[in-house]
Amino acid sequence: DISSRLWMVAGEGLVFLLILVLGIWQVRKSFMKEIKLSRQQNNFLLSVSHELKTPLSSIKLYLQTLKNRKLDEHKAQEVIGYSLEETERLHTMIDNILTASKMEHRNFEVYNESFDLAKFIRIKIDQLKAGIGRNHTTELDLPNELEVLMDKEAVNSILTNLYENAVKYSQLG
Repeated sequence: DISSRLWMVAGEGLVFLLILVLGIWQVRKSFMKEIKLSRQQNNFLLSVSHELKTPLSSIKLYLQTLKNRKLDEHKAQEVIGYSLEETERLHTMIDNILTASKMEHRNFEVYNESFDLAKFIRIKIDQLKAGIGRNHTTELDLPNELEVLMDKEAVNSILTNLYENAVKYSQLG
């Protein structure tokens, strides 16, 4: 009887030990996953911070130029134009971050509206060419009209990202 009790206690002890080892292994696995996620978030924040600082530095430099130098009207307007372009670039980056956050948290709502996509693309590309794409050639092959039912802001974000990446990663840029 003592022998069977001993085996029962030993068996229960082994089961509890196995459960404890599995629990420790699962906690360690979860902990390592959290560390990896934390590193990814940190890298993302560093990258975003760097990307946001670039246009801010440019704007600051342009404003310091306007403040500290006597520029002729044409040159001053040019510097103001560059500042506005960098401000728009910064605005677009922040919009993209907010959109990504909304999508991640499933708070992104689509507002479909009817509009001429071809006209919208032409206008948006002209705006982008005037800013970041002024040293690049862009060719569009679009129909005269293309009526669609879409979320205009989503299309705007997609076009901006596509164009910025094309400029950034092209052989000229």
